[in-house]
Amino acid sequence: MAYYFIGGFAIFLSLAAIYRPRRFFIPKKKPFLTKERIGVMAVCLVLLLTYFFQDVSSNGDLIGYSQSYDRNQKMEIGFFLGNFDQYKDPVYYFCGLLFSKLGFDFYAWKTLIALVLIAGLYRLLMYESINPALSVVVFLVLGLYGFSLSGLRQTAALGILLFTYPYLKGRHFFRFIILVIVASLFHSTALIFLVAYPIYGLRFNWRNLVLLCVLGGAVLFSVTPIIRFYLEFSGTADIYGSYLQSDTTLSISGIIISGCIWLFCVVNSFLGKDDYRDNHLTNLALISVLMRILAVVQFAEFFRVSMYFSLFDLLMISDACSCKWGNKSLAQVKTFGVAAILCLYYFVSPNGNIVNLVFR
Repeated sequence: MAYYFIGGFAIFLSLAAIYRPRRFFIPKKKPFLTKERIGVMAVCLVLLLTYFFQDVSSNGDLIGYSQSYDRNQKMEIGFFLGNFDQYKDPVYYFCGLLFSKLGFDFYAWKTLIALVLIAGLYRLLMYESINPALSVVVFLVLGLYGFSLSGLRQTAALGILLFTYPYLKGRHFFRFIILVIVASLFHSTALIFLVAYPIYGLRFNWRNLVLLCVLGGAVLFSVTPIIRFYLEFSGTADIYGSYLQSDTTLSISGIIISGCIWLFCVVNSFLGKDDYRDNHLTNLALISVLMRILAVVQFAEFFRVSMYFSLFDLLMISDACSCKWGNKSLAQVKTFGVAAILCLYYFVSPNGNIVNLVFR
């Protein structure tokens, strides 16, 4: 039932995206109740409710997080602090411990984390997305939504990183750094997103795209010592060092999908001149493709890291489908094509989209 509910929701949003493939951005000081604001709020509320009603039995990660929450609920704060260094990302567990002492159960804690993610999504849809409805379809279908239904620590980190976009775009270095550090307190791998600042800042042209590919290729060939250095630098060698010993890899489908998305957006960025488009996002999407290659050829866990760099695909894809107002028909054609492919992908490849969403 949940599977078809999300699929139907994606189709509904696709129709809305095709009907209105472009909109003017809403000023931050505009009156609170507008049609667009109410619409985005309604969509975000539906998403938040799916997190709230998701059953713990949906996947093994949630079961583990639920059991940890229940154990910590019975633990004294002093005892926890005495064993602080024994936890993966202890700030997450400490916040959960404090929240549990208020008498809330695990579902309330899980919903609070989802609220951080949805708040970041709302901020992007409201003020940054050219086509909010299409952006939500991308969020539902291309992995971010399904992934966030399981890994709560990284879900919290992803939600915080969603708020970094204005600081990337506006080149506010210290604000960006602070948010990334806060996100890394919930999942230490988020520190790697620090490199997004210089990568995003590269001018969008073929020379820099080739440069990123060459540098990315060099990193792929020497990735193991780089990862070891990063783990030592972030103090997580004991926690994540075992990933380097794993010989598990992923299928090539993730590379094909992310590669096609990147190529489509790059071509449209070069062909279409539009002041609203953020062509720099293709730089981050390219890094995501390279990390997915790494997940296929060497370390499967790097698909988790690639999520940080594909966070803003929901903006990039809606940018690529847009055209100037004088050519609304072309925008509708492109939006129809992309939305149709996304919905088809959802229904023919269910395991690649929604991760065991079971309603309680």
